[in-house]
Amino acid sequence: MKVLLFAGARDAAAGRGSVEIPLPGEGAMLGEVLEELVRGHPPLRRVLASCRFALNGAYLEDGGTRRLHNGDELAVLPPYSGG
Repeated sequence: MKVLLFAGARDAAAGRGSVEIPLPGEGAMLGEVLEELVRGHPPLRRVLASCRFALNGAYLEDGGTRRLHNGDELAVLPPYSGG
């Protein structure tokens, strides 16, 4: 699964804009994917609590209760402002 990291999340992952995370055949829940991200990039833990997430271009509004699978794209979106 491809995880896209933006703004503060990218900074916390040493400037990496994306990370590949292999998932088991049955997929994984959002929390499991996030734990795997933190395992590889511990500074992300402090950022993730304030992030929103989009799966395949659509915001996750269900609290991450769907299974994510290899081939999916998860975007990690920290708070931002601007005009």
